[in-house]
Amino acid sequence: ANERAPSTLEGAQYSFYFSCALAALYGREALRPVQPERLTDVRIIELAGRIELEASSDFASAFPAETPARVVMDQGKGPEEMIVRHPLGDVLRPLSADPIWEKFKGLSRENVHPRWQDEILSAIGNLEAAGLGPLLAALSRRGRRYAEDDAAILLS
Repeated sequence: ANERAPSTLEGAQYSFYFSCALAALYGREALRPVQPERLTDVRIIELAGRIELEASSDFASAFPAETPARVVMDQGKGPEEMIVRHPLGDVLRPLSADPIWEKFKGLSRENVHPRWQDEILSAIGNLEAAGLGPLLAALSRRGRRYAEDDAAILLS
């Protein structure tokens, strides 16, 4: 685990070094999901080999009040440092609904029709008012209706 040059998608998914290099070169969308051809991308493997991960005694007693991390990056002009006390998604820095919805759409885009995605997200957004029924109905459709609609549009 935590290989700099993983040979499997699972290895890539659990590699801090590979994930950091992949996101730095291709953006965070490249992580969702990792494409098989990225496993042999020389640029990613080279950058992953230059990334260091060290535990910091400065942060040892911070948890659970904080979940800090320090990033030091040298892009040729000397080291630059950034400290994050609460990462995005932390209880003290939660994600809003929009990034979660976008992540769902990105991860499901190959298997869930866009209109079905919208129906599912609408049902989730209305859970408090409408209850679980609309969500269960949306999930049980499996997108069949949308595939039929698209076929009808193509035939007309």
